[in-house]
Amino acid sequence: MNNVVRYKIPLPSVDEQNDIVNYLDSISLQFENVIKKTENLIALGKERRTALISAAVTGKIDVRNWQPAQYIIPMEVSA
Repeated sequence: MNNVVRYKIPLPSVDEQNDIVNYLDSISLQFENVIKKTENLIALGKERRTALISAAVTGKIDVRNWQPAQYIIPMEVSA
């Protein structure tokens, strides 16, 4: 511990520290907004999944001839 006291640690000015804090706060808020939107989309997807399963089980939709969609796999383009 005694060795640490001898080291000089450069610190930004208080104004610059405040700018850094404000910047990080704004970035943090953006992340929180993205997380909330993502959580809402996940909840909506779960609701729709539940509704679709319920409709299929109760016979509101006919799934007897259902087939999976044919997906087109994109080919890599060489440069």
